[in-house]
Amino acid sequence: MRARVAAQIRWARIPRSHERRVATAAARRARRDQFERQVREQYGDELTSAEVAAAVAALQAAHMTRMAYASSRARYGSGVL
Repeated sequence: MRARVAAQIRWARIPRSHERRVATAAARRARRDQFERQVREQYGDELTSAEVAAAVAALQAAHMTRMAYASSRARYGSGVL
C-alpha cells in the first residue's frame, strides 16, 4: 500500500504524459533488454534482427498478459477464466 501511495505522489509531480514517458524510459529499456537477452540465450545467432525484435515483442505481450491475468485474479479471485 505504501508503494502505491508513493507512486501516486510521484506521478502527481510529473503532470505531462511526455515527461512520464521519459521518466519510465530506463525501466522500459531495461525490460526490453532483458527479453532480448532471453531470446539471444535461447537462439544464439540463429535469428535475424527482425526475428529477434518479433520474439521480444511477443515476450513483452506475454508479460503484459500475465500481469493482467494476475491483476484479474487479485481483484476477482481464482474463478476468472
